[in-house]
Parts: sequence; C-alpha cells; structure tokens
Amino acid sequence: TGMIVYQIMKRIEDHLLEVTLTVVLTFGAPLLAEAFHFSGIIAVVTAGLIIGNYGRFYSMGEKTRATVETFWEVVDFIVDSLLFLAIGVQLQAIPNDRVFAIFGRPFLVGIGAVLLARALAVYPVVWGLRHDRKKEDIPESWAHVLFWGGLKGSIPMALAISLPEGFAYRTLFMAMAFAIVLCSLVVQGLSLKPILAAIRLNKIRAVSPGFGKSGEGDYVHDP
Repeated sequence: TGMIVYQIMKRIEDHLLEVTLTVVLTFGAPLLAEAFHFSGIIAVVTAGLIIGNYGRFYSMGEKTRATVETFWEVVDFIVDSLLFLAIGVQLQAIPNDRVFAIFGRPFLVGIGAVLLARALAVYPVVWGLRHDRKKEDIPESWAHVLFWGGLKGSIPMALAISLPEGFAYRTLFMAMAFAIVLCSLVVQGLSLKPILAAIRLNKIRAVSPGFGKSGEGDYVHDP
C-alpha cells in the first residue's frame, strides 16, 4: 500500500490531494493488514517509512512536503497526548500494592533490554560503515547520538494498549511500556543537548541539506 500511494503521488501535483492520500494510507493499511490477520500497527509503520523516506523526497513538491509535515506534526501531537491519557487510565486498574513491584525490577530490566537492543542495532552498523572504503567516513561520535537519541513514544504504547483484555501480562506490559517511554523522553530527551555539547556535535552544520533527487548531503565542522 505504501508503494501504491508513492506511485500515485509521483503522478500528481496537488498538495491537498496528496495529504488526503496519506490519511487514506494511514487508515487503509492497518485495515487491510488485519483482514489478513497481520499487525495493523506494523503495517502502517512500514507504509509510513516508505512515504517518509521515498515519497517525501521523490514524489512530493516543496509545497506538498511542507503541508504534509505540518499536518502530521499536529496529528502526531494529538495522538501522543491521547495515548498517554489512555495509558494513564488503563494503569488505574493496577492495585496500589503492585505499583512498586511493577515499576521496580521489571522497569529496570525493560529499559536495560531496550538500551542493549539499541546498542546492538547502532554500533555494528556504524562500525561497518566507518570501515567500508566505498562509504564516506562517519564520525564515531555520531553513533553515540544515534544510540542515546533512540527515543520511544507512541508506537510501543499503542502496541501495549492493543493487547487483548484476556492476556495475562497485559497490565505488566502496559506499565513497563509507559515507564520506558517516560524514562526515554525525560532522561534521554533532556540529556541529549548536554551530550551534543560535550562531544561538540552542536558545532556541525549542514552545507547542503540533501533534499533532492540524490538524497545526499555534506556536513562539515563549523570552525
């Protein structure tokens, strides 16, 4: 569905129609996936990756890109707020004597597992790119930002809420998802700026943004 919408958007030049297509894709992809007993959330995420990476640069004009990004920025803010509210309401079902137990060791295990998975996904890839002679050299400090900047938000909370009511560990998973997202946004989010300053990545500026057919950009250290 992502590729179909991408091909349609390449052939039209109407920013309102293209925004409408992204809305249809957002609701149509999960409905189609669930009809075949697949994950609707993963389906719409995959479609979004296609439109966000290919559609944004190769099928949208400047006006369409600005309109789409502004529209979905507002929608994203509203949806995130509703998801946090929904998690908060759902967590009211947790007995008071179990709150500490859930937000104790399970939370620490969860955030540790998330950080470990992020490290295993980021550092080997960056190392491989740095040692690939066909690729331009990537500063090692960029890997630290990619690792620590992997903030968690609406997707894990939506997945937790979508667990069936009869699932034995539904409350535990929802509490862990909420705690991990909260820690991610508060701890990682607020500490990212000092980390950028410490490794001097805030002194890097873009020479060319790389928004075009080539999709390539150049970056240099600002003296």
